[in-house]
Amino acid sequence: MRIGGLIALVLMGVSLAACTIQDKAEVAADFYKPTGYTERAWLIGKPGYGDEEIDTDTQEIWFVGNSVTSRDRAKDMVVYHSAMVGRQRGATHFVLSDIKFTTTCIQPQTYESTVRATTEATYVSERPGAFEVESVLRMLEAKVLRSTSTSQERQKIFLANQASCYNQRAVRPEQVRTNLELEAESQTGKTESEKTGKSN
Repeated sequence: MRIGGLIALVLMGVSLAACTIQDKAEVAADFYKPTGYTERAWLIGKPGYGDEEIDTDTQEIWFVGNSVTSRDRAKDMVVYHSAMVGRQRGATHFVLSDIKFTTTCIQPQTYESTVRATTEATYVSERPGAFEVESVLRMLEAKVLRSTSTSQERQKIFLANQASCYNQRAVRPEQVRTNLELEAESQTGKTESEKTGKSN
């Protein structure tokens, strides 16, 4: 890791020391981008994709994303990587088992987490219900290779991943509130109480 990156991590840790979870989400949204389509580096804990052969026709496929990577993005990545493996194998079609998700808290002090999507891809000849390798690659390429999320969206993903991690159940980004949303709700509440006070 470069010195600049190490200093940034230290500063991030210091700035998160005495904040609310929403404050931490704001910092994380500015500091991180959703995990891109990159191979996972196990030794240094770098998120990304991976695969392992189960048998001659089947691969286990996974994708691990960082604190601001949504389950939807992890799902797209695991489907995309399944198609990439199919292309490398010379396959034309594949079927997937159910995609399983796991959210893990890895740094309680900075509220860092990972989201993991895992499936099994079986490479087959053309058949009903099977994905076509090249169609999947064309359909998902733009979504996978470019992330266009806003800071507000990344904050909501960060908060949802934290809630999923600690509650041991899936929490969607639309179920959590950022500082901006809490402030707006607070202002709406004040306005409503002022209207009620004036009408009395």
